[in-house]
Amino acid sequence: MAWGLLLCSPAGAQTVANQVRVYTQAPGLYFLVDGQSYIGAASFSWPATSKHAVTSYDQNQTTTAGVAYAFKGWVTNLNPNATPSMSEPITADPSLQWVELLFDTSYAITILLIDCPDPAQPCPAAGTVQVNGQSYDRRTQILMPQNTTVNAQAFPDSGYIFTGWGQVTGLGAVATAFDITFTLTGPTELTPLFQPANSAQVQTSVQTVPPGLQILVDGAPFTGATSLQWGWGTTHSLGANPVQQSLGITYVFDSWSDGGAINHNVVVPSQAGTLNFTANFVPGSYVTFGTSPSGLSLSIDGRQNWPSYAFVWDPGASHQISAPATQTDAQGRMYQFVSWSNGKPAAFTYTAGPAPGGDIVTAVYQVLPALGQAAVTSVPVGLAVQVDGASCTTPCTLQKAVGALATVSVAAMQNVSAQSRLVFQGWGDSTSLTRSIQFSSVPQTYTATYSLQNQLSISVTPPAGASVVLTPSSPDGFYDSQSVVTIAVTVALGFRVDSWSGALSGTSTGAMLSMASPQTAVLLLDPVPAIAPGGVQNAAFGGSANGLAGGSLISIFGSSLSPAVQVGPSSPLLQTLQNVTVRIDDAFLPLVFVSPQQINAQLPYATAQGSHTVVVQWQGMPPASAPIPVVRNAPGLFSSGTPAQPIGAFVRADGTPVTTSNPVHANEIVSVLGTGLGPYAGNPPDGYLFDESSGYTLVDPVVVLVGTAQVTNILYAGRSSAGVGVDAVRFSVPASLPAAPFLAVKIQIAGQVSNTVLLPISQ
Repeated sequence: MAWGLLLCSPAGAQTVANQVRVYTQAPGLYFLVDGQSYIGAASFSWPATSKHAVTSYDQNQTTTAGVAYAFKGWVTNLNPNATPSMSEPITADPSLQWVELLFDTSYAITILLIDCPDPAQPCPAAGTVQVNGQSYDRRTQILMPQNTTVNAQAFPDSGYIFTGWGQVTGLGAVATAFDITFTLTGPTELTPLFQPANSAQVQTSVQTVPPGLQILVDGAPFTGATSLQWGWGTTHSLGANPVQQSLGITYVFDSWSDGGAINHNVVVPSQAGTLNFTANFVPGSYVTFGTSPSGLSLSIDGRQNWPSYAFVWDPGASHQISAPATQTDAQGRMYQFVSWSNGKPAAFTYTAGPAPGGDIVTAVYQVLPALGQAAVTSVPVGLAVQVDGASCTTPCTLQKAVGALATVSVAAMQNVSAQSRLVFQGWGDSTSLTRSIQFSSVPQTYTATYSLQNQLSISVTPPAGASVVLTPSSPDGFYDSQSVVTIAVTVALGFRVDSWSGALSGTSTGAMLSMASPQTAVLLLDPVPAIAPGGVQNAAFGGSANGLAGGSLISIFGSSLSPAVQVGPSSPLLQTLQNVTVRIDDAFLPLVFVSPQQINAQLPYATAQGSHTVVVQWQGMPPASAPIPVVRNAPGLFSSGTPAQPIGAFVRADGTPVTTSNPVHANEIVSVLGTGLGPYAGNPPDGYLFDESSGYTLVDPVVVLVGTAQVTNILYAGRSSAGVGVDAVRFSVPASLPAAPFLAVKIQIAGQVSNTVLLPISQ
């Protein structure tokens, strides 16, 4: 059980302890709180106004090899940026949440020379190492703060040469230069590689022409000729200062004898021999560039911020010189370029002449007449505008002679991203995309104001599962950033909401979104079985609408009624297809076929007249149900074709179908097929196919209406072998037929009249 600390104040009020977490900046270090030792972090219950001593267990700690920590104080959530304090106690406060102990991190640099433990005795090393100016001749480990810039140099003793460094943390590639610099980011080993001078070395000389000038070898300066021993396969750097003086003559670098750049690396071949490198210098050619009036700017080799425009160049070398077409001096006066003193255009290539040169080339400018100034800006800034056909990014400062005109054009829309854009609103005094500016002596400012629009993307998965209405509407889905959009979703039959993703969450079909930023939301729907309103009908399209008869074929229309299409066997019909069942009350219906949008089944023959409920059940899904009325007679005749021309299902006595290409003639015997005609003489089992010889004939008398004639002499009325639940009524075609391609046929039974179908006829 945890106990809270409750103290009594002098006035008798109660002071509740506050939870405070104390932890070290580097995880896992030791610290003391009120004299008790802890590691890493700990939480305490401190009463308000109580005082506590927090400090490091040891001012210097080492947790891993080569890493050291030095305690420098603590800070709290109340003063996270305060100067750390190491001596003051901490006073508990109801708002105090944490105390952080701060440490400085140092890393060890291990210099891997020969191990000589006695510092008083000389060490027979092959060379020495200097680290930030301090020399070491034996294996040594030193500590330096993290991120320190470390400079290390290796110097071989007599009879040895330096061939490179081992891998150095923070340096990357293995270095062969004796002088290296790196940032200390972790424990580091410095391994200088010394070799005895032997046949695997190359005698190397480096010199200058003329002699006595300075060169750089592996970053170290040398003056005059220098003799070195380099190991086979090692890499070294050569360099030089580009401009040097000797005996009153200014020299400029011309070339290295090996063809390398002024600063380049060389690789020593692994073979006996000698190497010679010469840095060639030539007397420099002086040239000075200036402006008239003085103090204006120039571009020399693409650079404008030269300390001065006086140069010493290699004779014959080419340089790019450019004078701006216009520029303004410190007093705001504007100047226009006229010519160079050597007759060259504003931008030209200058070739340095023979030493010592001495050219002075001046760019001549003239003062421009009084100028007017106009500023073109935008809200937001940084947009592109066109000024006299040239593009400018706002803010743009324009200058022209007083009275001159400028044409400024802006775009109606500017894209910020694929989902955000800026739409032009106007200039304040005009909404025109193009305007004319006349310059005057008074500076003017013109501001093109844009409003931000963000895109709203609402989608439904699957797309057919719902419709979405957005208010207000938008032709392309973009809305002002200050607007709020109302979202109304109508879920289609056969679906239910699973969840929203993106900018919306939950399962609501109504929501509101602020368009302060682009918004994307996806409504995920689950398919669920659903029967359409009035979706349980006679399987014969257009059959009796007053109900369904027992034993008849019915069609169930809806959505997600089945996972897929499956047609069952013709007889006996199965009660399960695609894990889908249909029942009325507690009786399961024989199934002809199932599909996501329609199911055809046989209504049990013994279904009592009255109201019942049809239930479609798909395994793993919620059931779908619909009420149906069951009546004694609900005749419906099967047809094909279109609703405007329903060709009936007629068969001849020989079983061949009657079609428009094979019509019937007068006095022929035909049968019309239908369902739901009423009870039989006997109770046929559900789901089984019977022929006319089975004896299942209709009980109620049937009348066939052919055109305007009534056929009462019915040859047969009862079950048909055409399919389960199908009835046949056989009769003789009238002897007198009209001059028409079809004869309208319907039946009447027990006062109930079927739909009308067309019988193809021929004279």
